[in-house]
Amino acid sequence: MSIDDGSEASGIPARRRTDRPSLRADSRRAWPDHVDLGFDAGVPGALATVIARMSPDHGQSAEVADTEVRAMPGVVAIVRVPSGIAVVADSFDHALRAQERLHASRGAGALAYESDADARRRLAEAVPPFVLPPMLTKYIDAAYEFPHFGETALEVHTAIADVRDDRADVWLAAQAPAIAAHTIGLAVGLRPEAVALHVMRGGGSLGRPFFEPGVEAAQISRAVGRPVKLLWTHDDARHGRSRPATFHRLRVTWALGEMLTLEHRMSVAGAVSGPLDERVPYEIGEVTESLIGVPIRVAAGGRGSLVPSTFAAANEMVIDEVARQLGRDPVAFRRSTLTSARLRAVLDALATMGGWGRPMRSGHAQGIAVHEANGSTVACLVEVDNNGVEPRATRVVMAADVGRCNNPIGAEAQLQGAAVDAVSVVYRPSDQFVDESWREDSYTDFLWGRMRHNPPAVEVHVLASTGEPGSVVDLGFPAAAAAAANALARAPGAPSRRITLGQRA
Repeated sequence: MSIDDGSEASGIPARRRTDRPSLRADSRRAWPDHVDLGFDAGVPGALATVIARMSPDHGQSAEVADTEVRAMPGVVAIVRVPSGIAVVADSFDHALRAQERLHASRGAGALAYESDADARRRLAEAVPPFVLPPMLTKYIDAAYEFPHFGETALEVHTAIADVRDDRADVWLAAQAPAIAAHTIGLAVGLRPEAVALHVMRGGGSLGRPFFEPGVEAAQISRAVGRPVKLLWTHDDARHGRSRPATFHRLRVTWALGEMLTLEHRMSVAGAVSGPLDERVPYEIGEVTESLIGVPIRVAAGGRGSLVPSTFAAANEMVIDEVARQLGRDPVAFRRSTLTSARLRAVLDALATMGGWGRPMRSGHAQGIAVHEANGSTVACLVEVDNNGVEPRATRVVMAADVGRCNNPIGAEAQLQGAAVDAVSVVYRPSDQFVDESWREDSYTDFLWGRMRHNPPAVEVHVLASTGEPGSVVDLGFPAAAAAAANALARAPGAPSRRITLGQRA
């Protein structure tokens, strides 16, 4: 197996490459002369290829009436692959026209007899309830849900493959190149060292760039004996990966205003069961954490530290509920129980910068949360307007201590993105599958927050620090999601303990 990261010539006819963007005379940043993205690679003779998928879960294809399609202009071959039926043509115009005409019966696939409601029920049932109430202490039980959310990226999946008898060249934007190359080799009967993977730049999305397009392109190239350029089409949202849903059941006990225990039981689609070791940054006598895997058959993607992100967000939500039960201000309660001086400092800075406790209009409320990860700390404040048909965040303020920061603009941008991501997850409906099929079919149907749903004001303050450099990767989402949920819980109207509304707009 060999992996080409694009730093050396990879045999692709291309214009001059540069290692870094050049600078104009006025010192403004400019794009390099040429950047090869996954779909841009020029492989001579590569045939345009699309796939008509039989079911949205990569189920096995059944019978297909393809005689008419084979006779259509430009069609070179029709190839059966495990995920559907590939149309290979001399142009994408011809391939897409043939794909539209390809009629196939659907076989039973991985999502057969399951739906979004079934998955939610099974996740909740997998987490045993707390049976006996604690003696001599007060307590609160809480349950929260995080739904499935798709990994849809701005750039659809693409791959180019040239498979011969003794070797294969594959051009793919892969997040895990070694795993991708090994998997591709297995799929076409080649030793791993016979697969040359050329890693291309791709259009982003956390947890999303897996190896499926490379495997499919290699299988099709092997079948037709020619290089192929595969393009996933508008069905990308229905056939890609999803951040799996999670369910959280928590119990906190306290006496004389002091928290004594926290038990957090979490179930997640597809994960392995076992104990967790996630740090809870509060003075709590005993913390018990457990993870329960549920075999829900949905292709899963990470989408930004799945377990730590949702786990930490649920903890911050229950801390707010404890403060409410004790009649304490959420900021004051956190400040008195946090074990980290850095977190307290970030929380204090945020409360001042964000104007915590300022008078709010009718139907508006503030929520706050903190998080620490990878040597960094962050606090987030969200203001919500709950007067409309659905809630809308009107303002987000974040303060972060990431140690010595070499790229404050990059850190600010990443935290801004985390805030928008979290607001969409909390206040907008989620991806859902019904009758074996994802309801979301493309960007026109993808229920991510549009401009009208996102906060008009997002402030990020990267605090000056002399500490060791930390990371902003996966830092902002837990605090922003919990702050958004906590704001909604404090707003007039009955709060929901499901992290999203879960209904179609």
